[in-house]
Amino acid sequence: MGFTNFFKFFFKTASQKKKMSPSQSLKSQLVNEISAYQFNNLIRNPVRFVFLDLRADKSNPYPKSMPSDESQALSFVRANAPSLEYPILLICETGSISKHVGLQLAIEGYTNVTLLAEGTSALEKII
Repeated sequence: MGFTNFFKFFFKTASQKKKMSPSQSLKSQLVNEISAYQFNNLIRNPVRFVFLDLRADKSNPYPKSMPSDESQALSFVRANAPSLEYPILLICETGSISKHVGLQLAIEGYTNVTLLAEGTSALEKII
């Protein structure tokens, strides 16, 4: 199993397993979502990926993250992801900006885009 396939396999979520409408199914195939628990494990382990922090508050960055905003995200990924299959992780406050950027990346051909479901607000629930 290659690195890209491992990353996708490791982060399968319950939302990808339940029945969805065709448009929801297409979106879930383009962008993966991970839980707060999976996110915490990912940033603590030595896994290589592009990690964009799209939150408005840039004062407290996460380990391994690169603060960015929605307008700069695509150009940053183009410059830092060595291939279209390279793992990309996106976070924002609620998950909506991450989802929007993730879909843009998927449309451009990036195949391993993952975002934190419910954004960083989900992290507050487990702390």
